[in-house]
Order: sequence, then structure tokens, then C-alpha cells
Amino acid sequence: MESTRISCNNQDDIGWEDPFADKTYSERQHKYAQAFRSTRIYTPQMIVNGQHEFVGSNRARAKAYIQSSETIFKSENRIRIT
Repeated sequence: MESTRISCNNQDDIGWEDPFADKTYSERQHKYAQAFRSTRIYTPQMIVNGQHEFVGSNRARAKAYIQSSETIFKSENRIRIT
């Protein structure tokens, strides 16, 4: 599992400028939207195994998708969501 925080500049035009944002990250987020056939570009966004995307603050979904991915990718590492 990889956890990444990426600063996008998608909201610069409405006054929410992120000094760490990079256009490359915003382009990556647009590519995810295309891959999921979605018109929604938002943060925080969470993607698990490249198969599930959802609002990153949704703990129940995060826990369910991460746990289901553990059955696909067996690992000695364990993740605890509290």
C-alpha cells in the first residue's frame, strides 16, 4: 500500500491557492477521473488498488476497500484504521 498526499491546483481559480500545488498532480487527478469515467475532480480523494475511488474522509469505505485488498495482496504488513 502506498499513501500519498498530492497538492493539486484545481481550486486556484476560486481563491484556494495551495503553495505546494503542482500542475502535474492536477493532471494526474484528471486522468483518474477519466479512468473512472467521472466528471468529478475533488479533494480529498482516495483511490485503493486503482479500482475504487471515493471521498478520502469516508473512513468506512476506506476500511472496507483496504481490508478487501488485503485478501487480494497477501502481506505480512497490517494496517490499522482508528
